[in-house]
Parts: sequence; structure tokens; C-alpha cells
Amino acid sequence: MAISLDVILDSGSVSWNTDDAANTQKTISISKPSLRTKRFLLVIYNPSTQTDLTCKLISPREFDSSDRNILLQQFTFIKKQTISGTAIDGEEKFFELGFTNSDLNIVLSNDTGGTLTAFTAHYELYEV
Repeated sequence: MAISLDVILDSGSVSWNTDDAANTQKTISISKPSLRTKRFLLVIYNPSTQTDLTCKLISPREFDSSDRNILLQQFTFIKKQTISGTAIDGEEKFFELGFTNSDLNIVLSNDTGGTLTAFTAHYELYEV
């Protein structure tokens, strides 16, 4: 059975420099699209062989008369590596309810810093 994918965000990228400290955050802001479903696929190509990337899905919204960032989900995208003889260049993660009441911020951060080789990670987001 094939999965039907509708592109929400295609071929974006974020970069880290050699002197970036660990946990340097890069935010991708996405306006709430017109949706058929509430299930999504996030694809990250992380070319760094030095650091995994932490990904936080954040719902920015007003709560108790103040602007708040609500954490929806957090996961890790592994660095480029070879696992049991297979080269791994990226990962994809399914998640649900990404656009609960508002837009969505995808916050990526490097887990290792200080002596990194500069790199650019690429991302795509699909509605499933």
C-alpha cells in the first residue's frame, strides 16, 4: 500500500558554522496550511559526521494572555554514519497533530559544538 504525500515544505535548509556552540538553534517557521489530515512526515538530511540534530516541534500560541511556546514533540536525527555496512544520510519521522491551534515552529539544534566542520542540513515536510 502506497502512502500519499502532499508537500507542505520542500527543499529547505539550515546551516551551522565551525564556531557554533552546542545547542545552537535554527528555527523553521511554518504557517498553518489547509489540512486534510493531522499526520505528517519530516525528512532531515544531516550531512554532519560530528553531530546529531535535536528537533523540537513547537506550537507558538497565546496562553493565559501571554505568548507561549508549547512543546509538542522532540526527537533526534542522527549524524551521517555507517550502520552495519549501510551508509545512512538522513532520517524521516512521522508525527501527529503538528498544527494543533496555530502555526508550527521546527527548532533544530546541533548536539555537539565548538569544533564542527560547517554543514548545511536539508529538510522536507509532508502531510500524509
